[in-house]
Amino acid sequence: MEHVSDATFLTFFKGKEVFAQIQTIIGQMPIVENDSMMITYIEQNHWTMITRTNGYFTGLMTNYFQDTLVVGNSERYVTTTWYINYPNNNVDIVAHSLFWEDSQYSRPVTQIKSKI
Repeated sequence: MEHVSDATFLTFFKGKEVFAQIQTIIGQMPIVENDSMMITYIEQNHWTMITRTNGYFTGLMTNYFQDTLVVGNSERYVTTTWYINYPNNNVDIVAHSLFWEDSQYSRPVTQIKSKI
């Protein structure tokens, strides 16, 4: 299962790390049975998150019927794929790691030269 959302607010730190916040959504509950899945709403809950290029994300869930916090600032490490809508200008670019070099979360990334 994968989720995809546009980032509605971005923060850049030292030109090396990116923080992306998604727009708040209505909560969902996936129900997996064998090879099939169904998703239902959790009508009373709103959910949002900030994900980071170092692999961590922070989530927040509120019950807007009762105006209460259900889960606050839950932080964990997850595998995240970043998709970037980049114009096709036929220029040579070099992909670089978005990880901060002296961060404890840094990972080596092979540079890839490609035409976009």
